[in-house]
Amino acid sequence: MMLYELGQTITTNKGITGIVTDINTENKIYWIENTEDFWSVKESDIVENITVTKSSTIESAVSKIQTKLNIKLPLILEVTKKEMIAQWGWRYAGIYSYLDNKIQVQSEAYDEKTVIHEIGHYIHDKYLNNKVFRFSTEGKSDYAKKDFGENFAECFVQWILGYRNDLKRVQQMDIILKDLKS
Repeated sequence: MMLYELGQTITTNKGITGIVTDINTENKIYWIENTEDFWSVKESDIVENITVTKSSTIESAVSKIQTKLNIKLPLILEVTKKEMIAQWGWRYAGIYSYLDNKIQVQSEAYDEKTVIHEIGHYIHDKYLNNKVFRFSTEGKSDYAKKDFGENFAECFVQWILGYRNDLKRVQQMDIILKDLKS
């Protein structure tokens, strides 16, 4: 029987991939979450186990941004789930604080997209004064429909990672960030 740890990425036999965020070892049930939702998973459902080194995740995200943009990046802190809940009242995978210009990522739940997304909020705030941009709706997720800030951060992730460069919204981001490019 394989034991899994917090922060490990697992894939279930139902094709759900996520990061282990809670473990009930008595019943061998693991809570996993990805960017869309979270699930209760029995150990018998797990078919793949990949350990993720978190510090390299932050470094990778920062490196990708620095190859495209010439900007000063904020302090990025890893915090535990308990610390995230104590400070913010919810277990976010990541959060950008507009008050102190810091990013916190939950050590048990974040990935590269989370780091890039939160840096997108920082750039939108510090370099673009939270200006409202009207992006194309093509390729826009339901989460990005929440508000203009989430829309900007999601589009920023698409732009940095090169997702669907054919989308008009990604091309719009390229124009918006032209003055910040390396």
